[in-house]
Amino acid sequence: MPPNIGVQLTTRCNLNCTHCSVQSAANDIPVGIIRDIVSYAQSINCRCLELTGGEPTLHPRFPEILAALCRHGLKFTLVTNGWNFAEVYSTISRHRANVNRVAFSLDGATEQRHDMARGRGAYRKVLQAVSICRSLGIRFGLRTTVTPGNIRQLEQIVLLGAKLGADELAVMPLMPTPRMAELDLLLHPRDLTRIMAEAGRLQKIFTIKITLTAGYPERTSRPPCPALNGSYLFVTARGKVSFCCHLANYVGGNNDADIVADLSQLSLPEAHRRMLAAVDEFNRAKSLRLANGSFTSLDHCPCWYCLKCFRKVEWLADFSDSPWSMDLQASRGVNASRTRERNRASLAGDEDRGKSPATKRFRQHPDVIETALDGEGAALMHTGTKLPFHLNATALRIWRLLKPGCTREELAQALYDEFDIDREKVREDLSAFLDELSASDLIVAA
Repeated sequence: MPPNIGVQLTTRCNLNCTHCSVQSAANDIPVGIIRDIVSYAQSINCRCLELTGGEPTLHPRFPEILAALCRHGLKFTLVTNGWNFAEVYSTISRHRANVNRVAFSLDGATEQRHDMARGRGAYRKVLQAVSICRSLGIRFGLRTTVTPGNIRQLEQIVLLGAKLGADELAVMPLMPTPRMAELDLLLHPRDLTRIMAEAGRLQKIFTIKITLTAGYPERTSRPPCPALNGSYLFVTARGKVSFCCHLANYVGGNNDADIVADLSQLSLPEAHRRMLAAVDEFNRAKSLRLANGSFTSLDHCPCWYCLKCFRKVEWLADFSDSPWSMDLQASRGVNASRTRERNRASLAGDEDRGKSPATKRFRQHPDVIETALDGEGAALMHTGTKLPFHLNATALRIWRLLKPGCTREELAQALYDEFDIDREKVREDLSAFLDELSASDLIVAA
């Protein structure tokens, strides 16, 4: 199958959404690169391009770009907030036969909720845009970014989408951004499993197709998204090939770690080959981490894993109370004393507060399910958070010692007696491991 090609036409936008992860700037993709993309798409039999932004309709040569695509028989999907759809629909309608879908952002079932995220008047603009599509017979779908503000409105959003006549509702989890962290509006990791369950329930009720995008916990070994299975190529508004559309121009992650190639210096076919090689290398490294037990519990959330790997969320160190920040620190191997102290305090009851860390007792959380894996440690699952956690052989030995309850010092002494290891190193590694178990709600105070 030929890959899908995504094109970020511009980073300009006419809204200022609170949850947006795209760094605002005035970058417009050169039309010359669009021509190269069209030519390459034809050569590999790719029949449809996905046009994104920012707000893609704000590209100053938007009509010319659509004409170039359609002149060569390509279809397109347009991802838009709908704000100025009434001004550009005539351009789109001229190429109606080439429209695969117009995907409108809808982040609330009510005007108040949607406008709270996107700005006053945004909800009415989406409804206006939908009415135009319905009148002209233009296929459209909806895209919802789930936040703490609308997570309880999912059923109403699905119902609204069905009433409007959308052929699909894509449900995307909010990714951590500095603005949402400052507002204390980040999703908790356990919210991701709740969204998955709710989407599954709603799909049994409604005929509208409900699609969970990448970003939710994955429990299989298969590549979790088009970028990582080699079926997606993304070109940014700066004319560069990015590892993933979600990594490009990521707010707060001011680096080009995701950039694979610059199309001003490399042809698109060569950039695509380089991209596929980078994907293979990334997947091998990820598989190795999973096999050797260095995966954290949240590494099973693929978008979060990539944000960490490409160093897009280093700013989270300033938000040590967030479980995402705790996971980041665990991955970096940083001795985050504030995080550890918070974890220890959360584990200790009032009667434990005067005890030293060495004398506090911990035990396995009673709501954790353990499954032994032949020769490969064990898999844990908390029945509440429903987030998986893998233990290698050494970690499994520690976990088993925690069953009756024991102190850090007792655990350390057991490891000294069983293994020939450096005492200071084992104390440091043991503390980090217990903090990770604590952050994942896998152990409690005994």
